[in-house]
Amino acid sequence: MNRIEWSENFSTGHGPTDAQHKGIISDCNIMIEHLSSGDTARCSQAMSDCLRNCEQHFVEESTLLRSLDGIDPSEHFSDHQQILVHLNGLKKKCEKVCSGQACVSEVLHTIISHMLKHDLKIRQHFIY
Repeated sequence: MNRIEWSENFSTGHGPTDAQHKGIISDCNIMIEHLSSGDTARCSQAMSDCLRNCEQHFVEESTLLRSLDGIDPSEHFSDHQQILVHLNGLKKKCEKVCSGQACVSEVLHTIISHMLKHDLKIRQHFIY
């Protein structure tokens, strides 16, 4: 499985949000590295770290969204909750039996999809 590289296409133009996104992508890359080396225990721990960072990011992003004009954050907040439920479910499965690449791929898909679907709406407020 290949590492995820940060792309400016992921950039919102809001420095703190972009830094958090980069950190979450870094967490995903750590999961990939541990999975590639066969260390499923460390992959599981990296998944826990990623989930914790997502939770913190969602709290901070929610505050940001409430401060921006022209954005209805309700769909965004709902997506945050769905992501947390989904990632927590994957984490619990991973703690019982590692499903390897399928699990890591699902985490990546969930996180990257959210960034591209919802987070880039922030861009209109910061990139001109």
